[in-house]
Amino acid sequence: MGAMQIQFHPTPDDDTAAAILAALACCLEPGADAADADCLPGSAWRAAGQLDAQGLPAARMPGPPAWPSADRARRAARWSAGIVGS
Repeated sequence: MGAMQIQFHPTPDDDTAAAILAALACCLEPGADAADADCLPGSAWRAAGQLDAQGLPAARMPGPPAWPSADRARRAARWSAGIVGS
C-alpha cells in the first residue's frame, strides 16, 4: 500500500491538523471496528455512550406535548424547598 498524502485547504493551525490526523488514524486502525461490533450504528446506546465519553448528558426524547406536561412544567417552575431550605 502506498503512502497517503493529505492536503488541507485552507491550512489549519497545528492543533486542528493534529486532531484531524488523529481521527483519521483512529478510523483507519485495523482493529477499530472490532470494539463497536456489538453496537448498532444507529442505536441509542451508542449515541448515549458517545455523549457520556464527551462529558455531556444523554439526550432524552420527551413524550408528545400535552396539557398534563404543561401543567407539570408550570408547577416545577414555582417549586421551592419550603421550610427545609435550599
